[in-house]
Amino acid sequence: MYYPDEVIEEVRMKNDIVDVISGYVKLQKKGANYFGLCPFHNEKSPSFSVSPGKQMYYCFGCGAGGNVLTFVMEYENYTFQEALQSLADRAGVTLPKMEYSKEAREQAEFRARLLEVNKLAANYFYYQMKQPQGKIAYEYFHDKRKLTDETMLRFGLGYSNKTSDDLYRFLKEKGYDDAFLSQTGLVTIEERGGRDKFWNRVMFPIFLIGWIKTPDYVIEEMESTGDTFRRKKLYRVMIRYVVPVMMFVLFLQSTGIL
Repeated sequence: MYYPDEVIEEVRMKNDIVDVISGYVKLQKKGANYFGLCPFHNEKSPSFSVSPGKQMYYCFGCGAGGNVLTFVMEYENYTFQEALQSLADRAGVTLPKMEYSKEAREQAEFRARLLEVNKLAANYFYYQMKQPQGKIAYEYFHDKRKLTDETMLRFGLGYSNKTSDDLYRFLKEKGYDDAFLSQTGLVTIEERGGRDKFWNRVMFPIFLIGWIKTPDYVIEEMESTGDTFRRKKLYRVMIRYVVPVMMFVLFLQSTGIL
């Protein structure tokens, strides 16, 4: 069973991440965020951060991170559909019974897995930057570009290790096979095995707004008030393809790279 993006977004928005995670982890407010002991690895000092503003969590110790759906999937060992159903029940949202063709179902599944693996990679690169081997990247951002730790976290900046198959081995341990990884743009599969496409460099992950919060969702929200949304096709193209590129260029300019 697969669901439209707007349904998934409704479930996510109606489940505050602090409320949900508080049911599993004892959290304490520090500044704008909440902190607690990470449920995904053993630790004595709290390094598990939950942001109510961003509705995201991140562990500075092991690199685990994501949104409320990701947390339930990881903690309960649920599939995406099971986590969605659990949170929908919690929020009192009735999921529509929708059947998809085999082709549409495969496309939806591939898109969800592609987004998931790229988020994992971004978290991994950020985690590597905070380790001793990532000191050179951290100093580049902090000392040369004068970026704060908050800015690095907000934009998901990171470091790909010197080992040319570092990310590949990490993703294989997470259960991804070569056939899928070859389509992600993150690794190259050769006869001798997998090889990372990015290594020994700083990383600037881009999460495309139009692929996460779909243009159709925004259009429906606007028209729900009775207003007419003009130039829908142009809006879809701008949000999906033009805006992310412009945002990335502006970010590079702000850091002095361009």
